[in-house]
Amino acid sequence: MTLNTPNIYDFNHLFLDQPSLHMRSKEARKRSKQIIRRSPGTVLNWGQRLIEYETSFDLDAIIQSIDDALSSVASRPYSAPEIRQLLNISNQERLRWTKDGRLKQGRSQMIRKGQNISIMTYDIEAANRLLEEPDTTEEWREGET
Repeated sequence: MTLNTPNIYDFNHLFLDQPSLHMRSKEARKRSKQIIRRSPGTVLNWGQRLIEYETSFDLDAIIQSIDDALSSVASRPYSAPEIRQLLNISNQERLRWTKDGRLKQGRSQMIRKGQNISIMTYDIEAANRLLEEPDTTEEWREGET
C-alpha cells in the first residue's frame, strides 16, 4: 500500500512576472483547474494561486502543463478593453494613440458570430513596457493639450 502525500504547488510567481495573467486571472484559474481535474489524484485545497494536491504520481508533468497553459493565456495579445484597463486610458486616447502609431497594434483576430468580425489587438510586450514606464503615457497626454 502506497501512502499519498499532499503536494503544494504555488504558481504566484507567474502572476507576478506577467501582468496579463493578473488581468486574466479567472481564465488562468479555469484553465489550471481543467488540467488538475483531468489528472489522477485528488485536489485537497484550491486557493487563488495555490493548489494542494494529493497523488502518488510525479507532479512534474502536471505542473508543466499548468505552466504551459498559463503562459499561453499570458502571451495572448491584449484586446481593446484590456489595454484600456491595463494602461488606465480612455477609449479616445487608445484610438488616437493607435492611429498615431504610439500604441503598437498586434495581429488582428477574426471571430465568427453570424458574420466575420475583426478585432484589433495590441502587442503584449509593447503594452507591458508602457505599464513599466507610466511617465510615457503621461507625456503623451501632456503633449496633446
